[in-house]
Amino acid sequence: MPYALGVVLVSTLFLAGFLLYARLSRVQHMRAFPGPPRGSLLTGNLEDMFNPLAIAFHTHVTNLYGRVVKINGFLGDIQLYISDTKALTHLYLKNADSFESDDFTVSLGMVSFGPGVFGSAGDLGKEHHRQRKLLMPIFSTPNLRNFHNIFTDLAVRFQDVFREMVMNASTGTGEVDIMPWATRLSLELIGVVGFGHSFNGLKDDKDEYAHAICRLFPTISKMQRWAPLLPLVRQHLPSAVLRWLAEAAPWEAMHEAIDIIDTGHKGALMVMEETKAIIRSAEKGSKGDTEGPNVTSTFRMLLQANAALPKESRLSESELVAQVNSILFAGTEASTVTIARILLSLSERPQLQETLRQEVLSADGFDHDRLMSLPLLDAVYKETMRAYPPVHLLPKQALKDVVLPFRLPVTRTDGSEVNEVFIPKGAICIVNIAGVNRSVDIWGPDAHEWKPERWLSPLPDSVVEAEVPTLFAHTLSFSAGRRACIGSKFAHIATKTVIARLLAEFEFKPTDHKIIWKAGVIVSPWLENGLRPSLPLYVSPLKK
Repeated sequence: MPYALGVVLVSTLFLAGFLLYARLSRVQHMRAFPGPPRGSLLTGNLEDMFNPLAIAFHTHVTNLYGRVVKINGFLGDIQLYISDTKALTHLYLKNADSFESDDFTVSLGMVSFGPGVFGSAGDLGKEHHRQRKLLMPIFSTPNLRNFHNIFTDLAVRFQDVFREMVMNASTGTGEVDIMPWATRLSLELIGVVGFGHSFNGLKDDKDEYAHAICRLFPTISKMQRWAPLLPLVRQHLPSAVLRWLAEAAPWEAMHEAIDIIDTGHKGALMVMEETKAIIRSAEKGSKGDTEGPNVTSTFRMLLQANAALPKESRLSESELVAQVNSILFAGTEASTVTIARILLSLSERPQLQETLRQEVLSADGFDHDRLMSLPLLDAVYKETMRAYPPVHLLPKQALKDVVLPFRLPVTRTDGSEVNEVFIPKGAICIVNIAGVNRSVDIWGPDAHEWKPERWLSPLPDSVVEAEVPTLFAHTLSFSAGRRACIGSKFAHIATKTVIARLLAEFEFKPTDHKIIWKAGVIVSPWLENGLRPSLPLYVSPLKK
């Protein structure tokens, strides 16, 4: 038996070594592109790329090495960090069937949320496309316009709660941590409009789901250095075994992740069961049980649309629960960070804050069309999404051999220039979202500055000529192509409504705290030595 076991072990190691060699030999030509020196034999540059303080590294390698950067991956693998817009147009659009979310992103989505929009790939992304086709009409602008009164009502209720809290704080320092309040409001907006469920976030901060959302992405970032192992482990071990190993591991971050995932699944299941109960009551003609926000929620529309499909096309129970979980977690975190960024940026430019306030107050009400068309409010939102995208980068994996052309020639380390690169099947291309959004070649010498005024005049010709494969405002902030953010319109409406309401009632000023923007799945603000995302601002009610 020991001899047989030894033979199996040696054979396995030999096969693994052969497969690794075969993989590395196919990306060998990519080593000729400029990039940072390898930091580690095991993890290459991945610890520099994927750690909480990685934003400075991202900016450094983009500025130093350009639009196509070689990144050393796990065990000698080579990845390309790309901000060349022509290459990205082919990746997202012209060769859309050649790229998918990388194995780690799909595995993380599956483990965290279940088989939803972040955890589905399937054959050339067909599973994702099937889910997305059902979700897209629900999050369209015409449909969301019908929920304007709910957006406004929640913003007004939040305004009242926030005013009371600010008045209490004003007896002390007047300092308010924006992050927990923005999280509670964002979760309530997505919960009520999207799923007809109130988490009571405007009444108290006791909801465990809201706390889980705040903890998920910071917890994931603690484990990101071992990211390449997740797809391998998921591929070869049953879910029950994975769960047992995770619970047995002496790793605090892993145990915290399990707790967060369990809380999310329980909350999502509760939301779905509530909605199904409302639908059953409505079908029986019981009016008393059909009052409340759930009656008009987008999720109720989704369940009804799903039930009307042929059986083989319907989303399964587990897929529906995963949609709830995915959208609540990712949507809440991204909206929270965007609201926080805008308030911080406005606090640092008081004159611009006052100008925007006057624009909002002179709008004579908060009608949807009027609010969405306010030029400075629109400019502030666009510029925040351009300069500070909540997601800085997005890994993509080649499903087959493909050639990506470059907009301009790229100089390799041997001095030669190339106009394209061969990407072998399985190779990783990391989309440099922040690199495109802040490109000096595209946006001009002030590309790294937050300047909403740039949107009040015609944009430079270079912005249009760059031909960014965009969903929103010549940026990659909501990604592009088949996996572009389905919640972009929701985020647009919700953020503008919240900012307008807050500026109509409060003034925001910066504090002396040093804010560190940490990278993760979502970029978020932290205090030095802080235990959770935090953004203190001085907030005072306006004098009437």
